[in-house]
Amino acid sequence: MANVNNPRGLRAITAGIAGTAPRVTEYPLTVSVTVYEGAVVTLDADGKVKPLAIGTTTNIAVTGTKSIVGVAAHYQTHGATGTKTVLVYDDPAQRFVVDTGALTTLKQATLGAYARVLNNTTGNTTTLQSKAVLNVISAAVTQGVVKFVGIFNTPGDVATTSHRDVVVQFVPTRHIYTHTVTAISV
Repeated sequence: MANVNNPRGLRAITAGIAGTAPRVTEYPLTVSVTVYEGAVVTLDADGKVKPLAIGTTTNIAVTGTKSIVGVAAHYQTHGATGTKTVLVYDDPAQRFVVDTGALTTLKQATLGAYARVLNNTTGNTTTLQSKAVLNVISAAVTQGVVKFVGIFNTPGDVATTSHRDVVVQFVPTRHIYTHTVTAISV
């Protein structure tokens, strides 16, 4: 039996290595934007968050992508005026469950592999959840936004087929809170 093809974006499960409750922080949302629950968000030049632009048929261009803030904790849409905010799971050590999409290569033996995210800006207009799934597995950190850290035991999932639920966390060099170190003068 095949796994269910039901992309739901990235879903927070634990924060940090200690496995504490997921942490959320409120951020201003960029104008004229819609963000779905479970979408990866990035920091815009104006200091506001927006969905990481990936498109529906192309992979993220990972070169230079170092401004990931986290994952939207709920759906929010913003018109051309006013101010709206969105809650974001922004702990750089946060772990998430995500659908593997068409990938069939994620197994216990591939722990530590890196992956890109596909369909990040699209969502289900009924459930208001992101359609983000994993795409392209590589041993090279330059090819990934998230790192595969475990299998999520979803009842009925088949290990050798697509659309399996797995556990991932952001690659530190891609997250805004862990990629830059600034010296402090005293």
